[in-house]
Amino acid sequence: MTMIQIPIRKRLGLIAILEWHENQSIMSKITNKPIDTLILSGIILHFINGTLAGIAYRIIIHIIYLPIPSILTGLIYGILLWIFTLALIHKPITGVSILNHPQGVTPILVSLLLHAVYGILLSIFRL
Repeated sequence: MTMIQIPIRKRLGLIAILEWHENQSIMSKITNKPIDTLILSGIILHFINGTLAGIAYRIIIHIIYLPIPSILTGLIYGILLWIFTLALIHKPITGVSILNHPQGVTPILVSLLLHAVYGILLSIFRL
């Protein structure tokens, strides 16, 4: 996800990468530092979140049996992850609504697509 997000951030700014915007906003609130100075700590927090989400995926699929292909399980997980970690909490954390985003639907579509790919990759690699 990060490799795809880097050029998008360079071109469109932090607000275009919903995950980074959230993480840097969280770090800004924790450290009381300006959001633009927290790029590295925001990325580190994103990697930590991704690792924890991957661990949660492995635990969940061992507990709950779903009679569907694992790729579909991963896709569903990625979309649910997007809903619960972005769609529902982005505005309270960042002050920016994803439904009325200043950059239109592009940040939403990129983020949702990347979360779907993340979930599918979790299912393929059994990470």
